[in-house]
Amino acid sequence: MMFDAHAHLADGRFNKDRAQVIERALKAKVKEILCVCCNAKELGVFWQALSSYPFIWLAAGIHPH
Repeated sequence: MMFDAHAHLADGRFNKDRAQVIERALKAKVKEILCVCCNAKELGVFWQALSSYPFIWLAAGIHPH
């Protein structure tokens, strides 16, 4: 099973084709994706947006500086 352990699907560069990127991953036999958000705001926004994809997990790397 392939698991993409560090994807930045929340990046604004994917706003126009995020669904197609996810579909390509599925076609390439990726079964799970960890979407790493860079801040709490991204995490909140994408919690709702990606909730229809049960195979996408969310995490946030929130740095103190």
